[in-house]
Amino acid sequence: TFAVMLQDSLRSSIQLMIVVGGLVVFFSATLELLIHSGLLGTLRHLFVGLLHLAGASPSLSDSLIRGTFEVTLGARAAAEAGSVSGLPVPPLVDRVAAAAFVLSWGGLSVHAQVAGLMSRTSWRYGPFFRARLLHAVMAVALVYALWPYLYQPSS
Repeated sequence: TFAVMLQDSLRSSIQLMIVVGGLVVFFSATLELLIHSGLLGTLRHLFVGLLHLAGASPSLSDSLIRGTFEVTLGARAAAEAGSVSGLPVPPLVDRVAAAAFVLSWGGLSVHAQVAGLMSRTSWRYGPFFRARLLHAVMAVALVYALWPYLYQPSS
């Protein structure tokens, strides 16, 4: 009946919201524990090296680390890059590119959500992972390619 279908859909929606919220909190808390314990030092050095090779500011490494785990924390860190750490504030184009990477990648929190949903289907996670990584790289490339045409600084 309609009433049973409505109840089932509400129950399913609420369960999914709890799972999504729980994963966001889990990955945010895990990230903070890893940052404060110093266990992310190697990852930080890797991102600093990659950013240096790309000619970008090392102060963006925090946004990439945070974005690896949770998308909203990474996007926020990209917007605030340099202003909190005391390092020079990177150019706006670099901060936008870092945010584009983080938003396109989605963070491990989103990947866990998708993997959980995919587990009920015949779909495989590997192609999704590769597509998100490719999407993130393409987003960065597009930011740098289109920046001169889309951004006109005020004088």
